[in-house]
Amino acid sequence: MNSIDRGVINFCLGTAIAVPIVYFGTQLVASAFYPGYSFLQLSASMLGSPNSSHPAIFNAGAILTGAAMITAGYGIFRSLLGKGVHPALCWLTLLAITAGGYMSIQAGIFPLPDPRHTALGFLVIFLIALPLILLLALWKQSDAAGTRAFLMACFLGVLLLAPVMSHPTLVPGASGLMQRIFACVTFFPLAAVGWKLCCSR
Repeated sequence: MNSIDRGVINFCLGTAIAVPIVYFGTQLVASAFYPGYSFLQLSASMLGSPNSSHPAIFNAGAILTGAAMITAGYGIFRSLLGKGVHPALCWLTLLAITAGGYMSIQAGIFPLPDPRHTALGFLVIFLIALPLILLLALWKQSDAAGTRAFLMACFLGVLLLAPVMSHPTLVPGASGLMQRIFACVTFFPLAAVGWKLCCSR
C-alpha cells in the first residue's frame, strides 16, 4: 500500500471518529435557534423543521453526518480487509455503515414535515445490527479486547432499547432522550472502531 492510499484510509477512519461529534454537535448548535426545544421530549429531526428559525443548520449537519459515515465505511472496510477479516463480514460492515449514512443524508435533504424524511426508515435495521456486525468483524483481532467489550455493551444497549423505541408509551415524554441514547450505542461504536483501526495501522 502506497503512502497516498494509506493517507486516504487514515482520513476515512478519522471521519468515523468525527461522526458522533458532528451528530451531537449539530444538535447543540441548532437547538439555540429553536425556542423552547427539549432534548428530552423532541426528536433531533425537529431541529430541521420549520419550527426552527434556522433549520438549515441541522439539515446540513445531518447531510454531513451521513457523508462522514459513508466515508468512514470505506476506511473501515479497507482496514478490515487488510487485517484478514473474512470478506463477507467486511462487505456487511460496509453495507450497514453506508445504509446508516444514506438515511442521515435522506433526512437532511427532506426535512420534516416532508414524508420522504422517514421514507427509508426500514434501513434502521442496519444501525441496530451495527454494534454486533463490528463486534464480529473484530472477533479474532487479538489486540481489540477492549473494543470488543465496548461493542458488546453497546449491542446489549441496543437490545434493551428496542422495545422502548418500538413502544414510546413505555417511557412517556422521553422519546427525544431515547433517540439520543440509541444514537450513542450505534454511533460511538463506529468511532471506537475507527479509532482502534487507525491506531493499529
